[in-house]
Amino acid sequence: MAIFDSIKMFTQTTNNKNRVKNMEARFYTIKELIKILKVSESWIMRRIKENEIPSYKMGRKRLFKKEDVDQWIESQKDEIKAVTR
Repeated sequence: MAIFDSIKMFTQTTNNKNRVKNMEARFYTIKELIKILKVSESWIMRRIKENEIPSYKMGRKRLFKKEDVDQWIESQKDEIKAVTR
């Protein structure tokens, strides 16, 4: 019985690690977003406060869904085009 419990625990641990990797693949951290956008942390934090950049708070971490960031960047491009016309 102990062998089966060990296998079950190993499987759960492996599944949890895979879930974390999958989640990391779908989200940016603030540091990653700073590098991508080439802006300061305070600039990002202001945009979060003003609800301009969609983000998620998970514990102490602030995460940005890659899909949301891509859409936000595209919307900013559209706004720039509209202003310059």
